Amino acid sequence: MYFTHSIQFPFTKTIINFKELTCYQCSNLIKINNNFPPEADYRLDYHRLLVEIIQDSVKEKENLYKLNIIEFLMLCIRLRTVSISSTIELSLESEKNTNVFINFYDVLFNILSISNKIKNYETIKHEDTEIYLNWPLLQNEEYFLSNIKEEYITRFLNSIPLFIDKVKIKDDLFDFNLFKPEEKKELMDVLPASIKNIIQTNIITLLKEISDIHIFGVKQFDQYKLEFFNATIQDLIRFLFAGTEDSKILETIFLKKHGFSIQEINEMYPLEKNNLINYLTQELKNENK
Repeated sequence: MYFTHSIQFPFTKTIINFKELTCYQCSNLIKINNNFPPEADYRLDYHRLLVEIIQDSVKEKENLYKLNIIEFLMLCIRLRTVSISSTIELSLESEKNTNVFINFYDVLFNILSISNKIKNYETIKHEDTEIYLNWPLLQNEEYFLSNIKEEYITRFLNSIPLFIDKVKIKDDLFDFNLFKPEEKKELMDVLPASIKNIIQTNIITLLKEISDIHIFGVKQFDQYKLEFFNATIQDLIRFLFAGTEDSKILETIFLKKHGFSIQEINEMYPLEKNNLINYLTQELKNENK
């Protein structure tokens, strides 16, 4: 098995080698989109299945959880561009005769630009203590999703410790990512109130700043923003892999009629399958002339 793509991510410096999603994996992404609606009761199950599917395309599976949540989103976008298409054109029912064209490379660049804003807030110094902030790791996404039914202010306050990357007290450096969310909260509680207030202010300011920026740059998709407390990041991933099972079934039937087995179809890459269908369709047209 060849992993022909590689990315070093900007914040964690993690290197991920990956390959294109197969038709089988894309079909499973569509199925979990359809079977697990974007409601609080289904968010956690959707996330776990999503990670499991993405891991199948990654060489260093254990490295996936070294990514932060935004880097995982960037990986999903990159997988979408190399596996399916880097663009999409949508016809909006709400606006007659209006087509919206989206380039996912532009979306990827926008997300990188937005997420870099944490650099303005990432270091807090107070007397002998230094606090280093960063985006929460992917391993913390389950904590965000499991608290989604809580009041917004409760979700926010409980999640503040997840943005702490490291704490340095004099010459001793403590890696907060080694601890579970509940343990991080306990550790933050022992910090001086003055430091906790600075941490909270920095994170509030950062999240407010990025929530005002549109990812797609088109008004019809203004609802997609980088927000951690209402699952909009998960909704963006759902959008990346949206589709209908009916269309995939029709494509499978078409290829089976031309002698391809289910296993062969499942192991194809979507771009490979589309090119094959286009070729066979053109061949049929030529025969019927």
